[in-house]
This record gives sequence, structure tokens and C-alpha cells, in this order.
Amino acid sequence: MPLLASDVSPTNQVTDQLKQLSFEELMAVKVGTVYGASKHEQQITEAPSDVTIVTADEIQKSGYRTLAEIINSVRGFYTTSDGAYNYIGTRGIYLPGNYGGEILVMIDGHRMNDAIFDQADSGTSFMVDVDLIDRVEVIRGPGSSLYGNNAFFAVINVITRRGRDINGVEASGAYASYDTYTGRLSYGNRFKNGLEIAMSGTYLDSGGNNDLYFPEFSSINQGHAKQNGTSRAPGAFISISYEDLSFEAGFIQHKKIVSNGAYGTVFNDSRDVLLDERAFADLKMQHHFDNDWDLTTRIYYDHYRYNGDYPQSQYVYGNPLYPGLITMNSDRDDQESLGGEVQISKTLFQKHRVTVGAEYRHDFSLQQQNYDQGGTSYLNSNPTADTFGAYVQDEYAILHNLMLNAGVRYDWFSSFGDTLNPRVALIYSPCTNATLKAIYGQAFRAPNAFELYYVAPRYVSSEHLIPLL
Repeated sequence: MPLLASDVSPTNQVTDQLKQLSFEELMAVKVGTVYGASKHEQQITEAPSDVTIVTADEIQKSGYRTLAEIINSVRGFYTTSDGAYNYIGTRGIYLPGNYGGEILVMIDGHRMNDAIFDQADSGTSFMVDVDLIDRVEVIRGPGSSLYGNNAFFAVINVITRRGRDINGVEASGAYASYDTYTGRLSYGNRFKNGLEIAMSGTYLDSGGNNDLYFPEFSSINQGHAKQNGTSRAPGAFISISYEDLSFEAGFIQHKKIVSNGAYGTVFNDSRDVLLDERAFADLKMQHHFDNDWDLTTRIYYDHYRYNGDYPQSQYVYGNPLYPGLITMNSDRDDQESLGGEVQISKTLFQKHRVTVGAEYRHDFSLQQQNYDQGGTSYLNSNPTADTFGAYVQDEYAILHNLMLNAGVRYDWFSSFGDTLNPRVALIYSPCTNATLKAIYGQAFRAPNAFELYYVAPRYVSSEHLIPLL
């Protein structure tokens, strides 16, 4: 029988379930698997990390509607919101102003953190609708030995449903408070010739919350910001696979009014608008050779665009003349990137599974602009960047119940230089229902383009930043 367990250490409920099973039923219990811990499918008891799996069944039964809600249910994790975006924190640690760059978020192994802000939103602007999620892998601890940048505190890998899981047409819709409408139309199938396809389109429209009270602005519209949170978000996702080839692509555009006076903007001004656009395409080839070699190659494209319009007041709030003359300040940012990865793995001497890989990415546009509409230009920067990473990992089965996992990755960034990050894990299973893990790892977060180059009123650039280790 399947056992839906979220963690390596069973909860009390799961323990009670196990006590009621016969020996034959215990032998049939399925242990959850994880891909992101070692870049291949393995049981969570063998992974060199503390792993939580949130399954599609758990998501459906709990009624989660965003990735942020799923993450909030995971031990040791939480999300915060500034009214515009959701940010993921863990173990009480979240540095304000860094956009959550210490946690790497992926969709089917594809990096979703953009190269300008290091941001991967987990709210309504996340690319994949929760109904398309097969499971969410939350892999705690440093993961830079495999993934490099951003895998500092954790790696979150969202695994999507395949065509066979949908098996036809699905449609869903919802209506919620603040005149919020959502809709999804999906199609999936696996054909007799082996071709498998899954595609989905989503749309969100929300009128926003006019009743949220801000006592510090009680003299303006009685402290209520009109249209605050009004948003629209069309999105699409597709995956196609045939034999050794697979292709995935996604798109989401999220536009939101944030009239709550955040970051010194004019309160109750509906011209305070943010727009985020994220797209990617990933073509992968995976082949298993007869002599027990596994080869994975992929090429990918990433796009991110951010537009922000901010009404700036002439006088500070509290001045009788507030806001005075209003100046519209704007950000226009764009990332365009191409990359590729090659990974080879082989079992040696029946006890070693060795994985070797290399990855290269070229950011051919990291454009950032900041200017006053019809006035001063403060920033017009469009640098390029190159990153290269090479990694090796050995999973050594010392005994049938004792495994040593050791790996290291070298990363080079054209913006600051290089860094080396190891990870070692000793995994011991003294009995069927217990696993002990001793793990050491090192990770880093590289300074992003926003931190290095951004200039605006009250902001200066910091081009000599070094990685956070």
C-alpha cells in the first residue's frame, strides 16, 4: 500500500499507521523518492539531506492555492509578504531586502531565481498552478555542491504532472473575496507511439482589497488604499517528451497595483504599478547506455522582465503640504540568458555511483534602467555576465545500510571570481524505520545585478560585493 509521509522521520500519524500493518503490508510500503537532492531519483532515506515531500494528494486535501501556502506547511519554513511579493524564509532567517535569494527554487530541475534580483516568487505569480504539481521537494541545507548559486539554506524543486497523470482534459475555476477569479484549462496524454504531452493555461483576475486599514495614513481616504492588490496574471506551461528527448516551457506575467505607500511612494495612488514577466524553455536529452552509463544534456533559455512605476511625493508624510508635486519614477529591467549543462553518471565497482557535470550560462542582457518620467535618468546599465560550474559527486555504499555521499562544485562568475563548495554526508540505517544522517556542507549566494549596479534616488551601486558564504 502507498504511504503518504512528508518527512524522513515519520509523524505520529504515520507511526500509528505502521503499527496496524502486517509484515507483508510493511514490505509493500512505498518510501517517498526525491530527485533534487542528488540530481537523480532516490529514496529520501538515501538522500544526503533532510527532505520533506509534499504530494499532490496532500496539496488537494489541504486546499493550498499557491506555492507559498505549501511552503508554510513545511516544518521550519515560512513566507512573508510586503504586499507585492512573497518571500521564503527558513529557521527564522530572512534578510530584508534580498528578495529570498538564499533559497533556490526550481521547476523540474530548472532554476527559477532570476539573475537580476535572485527572486523566485511563490505567490500568485509563480509559474505553475498548484493543480499541475505532482510533488514539492523541500531539500534542507547547503546544496551548492550540486547547484551552485542560491542553494544556501535549501533547494525547493517543484515536480510537475506528466501527460499520463492528466489523461485528457481538465478545467477548474474559482471565485474568492475581493472579486478574485481564477481559471485553468489543461490537456495531457500519453500516446501509443510514446509521445507524451501536457499543456495548461491559467488566468487570475483580482479587484484588490479596498478595506485594508493603514492607521499611519488615517488622514488620507481614512487610511484605506483604493485598488490595493488589484492584479492580473495570465500564464501557460507545456511539457513534451518522446523517448530520450523532453521539452518544457513556461510563461507568466503578473501585473499588480500596490497603492499602500510602500518604500516611500505616495499613499492611495493607483499609478503605483508593478509588472513581472518570467519565461523559460528547456530542451533535455537523457540516455541510458548498456554499459551502465547515464548521460544527460540540456540547453535552456531564460527571460525575466520587471517594470515598476512609483509615484514619489515632494514632501514627506506629516507635512501639511503632502504630497505636493508628484514625480513618477520608473524601473525597467530585463534579463535574457542562454545556458547548457552536461551530466554523466556511472556505477563503478558495484559500490560507487559517480556523477560528473558541468554547466555554463551567458546572461547576454542584464538591463536596468531607472528614471523620472519626463526628467532625470539615474541608471541605464546593460552589462553581460558569464557563469561556469563543474561538479563531481560520489555515492559510496560502504555497507548495505551505510552510505557515504561526498561532492564538490567549482563555480566561476565573471562579476567577482570563483568559489569552491563541498558537501559530505554519512547515512546510516540501523533498522527498517530509522535513518541517521551526519551532514556537512558549504554554500554561497553570489551578488546579483541589482545589488551590484542599481542606482536610483536614495540608492547607490556596490560593484565590489563578494559572495555570501
